[in-house]
Amino acid sequence: MIKLVLDENRFQINDVDFEFPVNVYALRNLLGEFRHTVKEFNTIYTWDEYGILAYSKNGTWIESIVLSITNMGFDFSPNEIFTGQFWVKEQDVFDYQENNKNKLFRRFSGDTDGAFEINGIGFSLYKKRNSENVELIQIFEYKSSQKPHERLPVEEKYQKLIGLWEEWIIETTNIISVGNPYYNLIHGITQEDIEKNTELDLENHIVIPNELVNFYKIYNVQYDPVTSPFSFYKHNCQYDLLPFEKIKKDWENIQSMNDEDDYEAIKDLIAEFDEKVKANNYANPGWIPFAESREGDYLLFDTDPSSKGNYGQIIELQNESWYRGVFADSLEELLQNEINTVKMGQSQKFDFMLEEE
Repeated sequence: MIKLVLDENRFQINDVDFEFPVNVYALRNLLGEFRHTVKEFNTIYTWDEYGILAYSKNGTWIESIVLSITNMGFDFSPNEIFTGQFWVKEQDVFDYQENNKNKLFRRFSGDTDGAFEINGIGFSLYKKRNSENVELIQIFEYKSSQKPHERLPVEEKYQKLIGLWEEWIIETTNIISVGNPYYNLIHGITQEDIEKNTELDLENHIVIPNELVNFYKIYNVQYDPVTSPFSFYKHNCQYDLLPFEKIKKDWENIQSMNDEDDYEAIKDLIAEFDEKVKANNYANPGWIPFAESREGDYLLFDTDPSSKGNYGQIIELQNESWYRGVFADSLEELLQNEINTVKMGQSQKFDFMLEEE
């Protein structure tokens, strides 16, 4: 029986260490003779009795190894399926996948299955279309230039955000798979992202606050014009998390709604604002958007509260109604509330997304 082992220290096949690219003759010495199929862009080696394939661009060095879980019917497909073992960090590969959904990442745009990476070696479990059944497992070198970048250090006072992010991802991926077309989580922001996007109004010293910067150091999202599973749901309204690089533009759009010449027309609306918020127009410049409803409504991180409010409270800005109220007392509270909502199955925001799975 064939046994593969992958952890931080080794990639082994039947107790023999391998590194990518793998010499095809070294693999032949271990598995025995193969048949090979020459295609336009690569050569495919097949070990029929083991359900194993290997792909090589130059015919000698193997870039990826495939475990065939089902027979896909190609001329190079193994006659038998893979019935061996693949252990990842002392777990069966299927158990590892189930227990580590929050570590999945997309290798490229349109990657519907995602991949894992351990010590420079990646692997993906590819499912049949419109099925939960895995048809093959691909194992490959994941070059350093391709790896998710090293996360920027999160300041000590914001370390709790890491755990909240991870819990949010786990609860979300229990419902929405990484392969869902609306799943838009990506790696955290880079130093370049911070330098390029943090300053909102240099003249008035308005910047994206440190807590939000540290929040986005952990993970960021790609913009999707339709919806996102990483959102906050309340009052039958869904606020999708903004990509970090979109915050500045949305802040500018919100500030453009201020009308200095028509205070008399809006003073009654302003009088209805929550006493914890401070504003004398449509929006205070110290309100930093980080989630949107797609209808002109936002969740805002408050850097300039009233004397009755708290720095960092989360404000709900409703565009048409001019409602300005405190949505949560802090970013941590907002995240925990959303996690609890997802856990209790009380969020309808996933219904539309699940139709696409």
